[in-house]
Amino acid sequence: MPLICVCSPKGGVGKTTLTANLAYASGSLYISTVVFFLIHVFVLTRKNTRFISRKFNYERLLKLSWQQFEEMTSEYFLLQGFKSRVVGGGGSDGGIDVIIEKNGRSYIVQCKHWKTKKVGVQIVREMYGLVHAHNASGAKIVSTLGYSKQAYEFAKGKPIELITGKQIIEKTSGSRN
Repeated sequence: MPLICVCSPKGGVGKTTLTANLAYASGSLYISTVVFFLIHVFVLTRKNTRFISRKFNYERLLKLSWQQFEEMTSEYFLLQGFKSRVVGGGGSDGGIDVIIEKNGRSYIVQCKHWKTKKVGVQIVREMYGLVHAHNASGAKIVSTLGYSKQAYEFAKGKPIELITGKQIIEKTSGSRN
């Protein structure tokens, strides 16, 4: 507990002055705590968008690092009304880079920031298995270059959405300044 030195206007330390100042300090602590809480809630719930803007285009998308691509994907889902958090970030992430939630349903997201090939059916199969293993409502895979024909065929009728970087740009263009 911090030490509070209280002096009266007359220069002495008095019992009533100490009591009054401690009450004032308690009130200030309460107000400070409430203000801190409100700021904390605002920061956690605001739609933090660092990457997506009107000037965002496919070329800029390809220049992002894989970490930035995961962050951008999380921002995209925030703009779609989801709660979103990045869970990947190096090392083995078990195939899940972002977890999103909306209306009591949770979805797992895998980001593929590949610059030379499309996502194949094997990745989509793995995500389908992860949906069941994690008891998720579905999966979303976000890819810079798109998907193979077999990947699209496998995803049909399953709780898997295949999203391309170009779709993200189209859906978010003009979403903010």
